Amino acid sequence: MDDITTKHKPHEDPDDNPRVAYEHGDADVFTVSKYAIALGFGVLVAATAMWGLFAWFQSQQTLEVTKLPPSVIETRKGILPPEPRLQSTPKLDLREYRAAEEEQLTQYNWLDPQTKTTARIPVEDAIAMLAKRGLPWKPLKGGEGLDSEGYRLLPEKSSGGRTFEKIAQ
Repeated sequence: MDDITTKHKPHEDPDDNPRVAYEHGDADVFTVSKYAIALGFGVLVAATAMWGLFAWFQSQQTLEVTKLPPSVIETRKGILPPEPRLQSTPKLDLREYRAAEEEQLTQYNWLDPQTKTTARIPVEDAIAMLAKRGLPWKPLKGGEGLDSEGYRLLPEKSSGGRTFEKIAQ
């Protein structure tokens, strides 16, 4: 107990404690350096061996490329590869596709040209015709679904509250 509570003498440095020191057996600089040099030498040997192996592989490779006879090339000239094929001009294809869609939305056209019973009309004209005529509706029988004053409840998509609609009879 006496050595723990001993006070330093005034002429000694309080930071210098003879009982505190590092352990000399923790890391030997010579041994660590020896392993680092051996590791570097091993990496160098492996890299040299791989370089030699790839050089040997390259020397064994045949550089002769088999060419197709001209008669086969001529017969295959117009043949397309099987589906699916890559687009050769994707921007042009997209422009044509959008133009065809725009034509369907803005032009008059028969859906069945033989019978000429159903026609396609431009969207703007269809909206104007629907606004003029109104939405189709089925008349109610005997006030079914109506309250006493001719109103009925219509649920909305965001029906936090109720919406009333006046029905003409």
